[in-house]
Amino acid sequence: MITRFAELVSSPPLSENFYENVEEFQQKGYLLYKSLLEKPLSGVNGIEKLIIVPHGKVQELPFELLQRENEGKVRDYRPQHNDYLLNHFSFSYAFSTRLLLAPKPSHAFDLPFLGFAPSFEATYAHTRACNGEKMLSLSCNKQEVASIAEMMGGKMYLSEQANKQSFGMAVKGAKVLHLATHACANLEQDKLNKIYF
Repeated sequence: MITRFAELVSSPPLSENFYENVEEFQQKGYLLYKSLLEKPLSGVNGIEKLIIVPHGKVQELPFELLQRENEGKVRDYRPQHNDYLLNHFSFSYAFSTRLLLAPKPSHAFDLPFLGFAPSFEATYAHTRACNGEKMLSLSCNKQEVASIAEMMGGKMYLSEQANKQSFGMAVKGAKVLHLATHACANLEQDKLNKIYF
């Protein structure tokens, strides 16, 4: 069920199957919530933030899109028509409980924010995606990074400046790092995980 839910999230439904796909997405999101989170969250009040430490297949699951209710819904994806968990909690993810609970270094950062927004308009960029798929241009990634940099202060690298070399030189001094780019996650072989610049 997790794999199918992740498929429904990551690929837009075909127009001829739109309503069936939305209904399946809503049902599976509700069933996953009931089996994974309903019992642990029942009777607990005042929680605003959930930290998820996923393992195995659960790493594919966007917990924000699980739903607490599945009755009388309009068949669409909009938050006002779905009882997504993102409407009730803020989420963060950790790689392991050990890392989550480890003491954090207390040192000053040179930059409050460091953002990268590479361009994917060059021909070579389209041919190096995961699973042989084409990487499309990220039409708003530069505006995304610029607006965060304006709010937080800091530095940003855009287009050709947002490359692996710039990343390696600048990343150590940043308190918040934001990558508005493509990435590949391989759950079976972590050495095949990629971030594209």
